Amino acid sequence: MPRHLPSLLIVLPLALAACDHQPREPDDRSDAPSAAARPGPPPVGGQAATDAGGDVMPRDPEGARSAAEDAGVSSMLSFQGLGPARFGDDVEALREAYGRPLVGGEPAPGSSCHYLFPEAGPSAPVGFMIEDGAFVRVDVDGADVAAPGGGAVGMLTSQIEELYPGRITVSQGKYDADTDVLTVESNDGSGNRLVFTTDAGARVVSWRLGQPPQVDYVEGCG
Repeated sequence: MPRHLPSLLIVLPLALAACDHQPREPDDRSDAPSAAARPGPPPVGGQAATDAGGDVMPRDPEGARSAAEDAGVSSMLSFQGLGPARFGDDVEALREAYGRPLVGGEPAPGSSCHYLFPEAGPSAPVGFMIEDGAFVRVDVDGADVAAPGGGAVGMLTSQIEELYPGRITVSQGKYDADTDVLTVESNDGSGNRLVFTTDAGARVVSWRLGQPPQVDYVEGCG
């Protein structure tokens, strides 16, 4: 009987080599990052900047600080004043209550009235009226500062009426018959008032809070 062992020894290595070249099934243990390890999408508005230590830096530090300050003012306002500073208190009480620098000039010649503003100056959305050395009123023309009770610039007259039911007196604007003045009486016995002014579309464009008669000055210190 012939022996074929040498032929078998030749064929076997060729078969093994062919097996080594067969495509492999995907390995679940691949080096591709897992869903948890994959970086997510950048923040809205683009990738946030980082400092040298890798900490995320604010995109608009000045804007963020301004918004935070506005929110702080909202939480401090009441019909009685700003935090511990009551309407009628002196300027020093106002400065201490606000807790940040206030800027502003002296009254115009022949006047005892002027305004103090946050560091942004007259462009700030809030101003504090000073008359005869006393803090008497707050003026606001920015939507980021809310009045006591929640009223704010940008709201409609109907929304203001919902926030202060039974407490509003509506009158015509002094210089424009198509505008309104919404006067809200305090409910804390202080006698102070909150006054919203609207445009011709019945939308609030500014408001003021303070003691009479200063809160009723249409021209401010003018």
